[in-house]
Amino acid sequence: MKRYTCSGFTLLEVTFVLVILGLLIGGLMRPLLNSREQLMQSRADLQLTNARNALLGFAARNGRLPCPASADSAGTETLNEIGCDIYQGFLPVVSLGLAGPLDAQILLLDPWSKRIDYSVSSSDSDSNGMADFPTSGGMREAGLSRLQGDLKVFHWLGKDCSDLQLRASHVVAVIYSDGKNTNASNAEQLNRSNSGSYATGAYSQSTDCGYDDHVQWLSDSALFTQMLRAQQLP
Repeated sequence: MKRYTCSGFTLLEVTFVLVILGLLIGGLMRPLLNSREQLMQSRADLQLTNARNALLGFAARNGRLPCPASADSAGTETLNEIGCDIYQGFLPVVSLGLAGPLDAQILLLDPWSKRIDYSVSSSDSDSNGMADFPTSGGMREAGLSRLQGDLKVFHWLGKDCSDLQLRASHVVAVIYSDGKNTNASNAEQLNRSNSGSYATGAYSQSTDCGYDDHVQWLSDSALFTQMLRAQQLP
């Protein structure tokens, strides 16, 4: 009678194969994850571009910019007789007629399911006690020669984000997404400070300067051009 022997893999061989498979899978997954993150960043930029265009369209129709939404205003602007209840809040998606993913409070979410922030200038150029840009007839009453936004945008430089150089002054509106990570860098802290100043710059995940915010703004000249075309000014 013949005897048959069956030889299996040793534990060392199995371990070696698993290590090789792990390296192969990891090598394949990393580019896929990077591509997915790049896609989400592109989607965030597109969202902000669409929001900026919606602000210009709103101004052309209504002769003013919308106020921000609050956490409990159901996606609508917080407008009052002399301006806004708040000047730093969230994008008023309902007032703007924007489509996109919403949370339970009807606030627009970015690709990382975070609320998109929005600020509007509170400047009162003619000192009449009314905010120029979000008040009906405010810009026309103040006049082009005196109108001036009071928001500012800086560009961060340096390995620790400590060098902030002025990129744009007289800004009338800012829209920004906090990105995937909430970093403690100087640049990202400025965006969350509600100070009327914002920072933009290159994507960075370094230990000294983590920055992945997405920021777009509306200059006074861009707004005035749109308003003149729509015959809302002078």
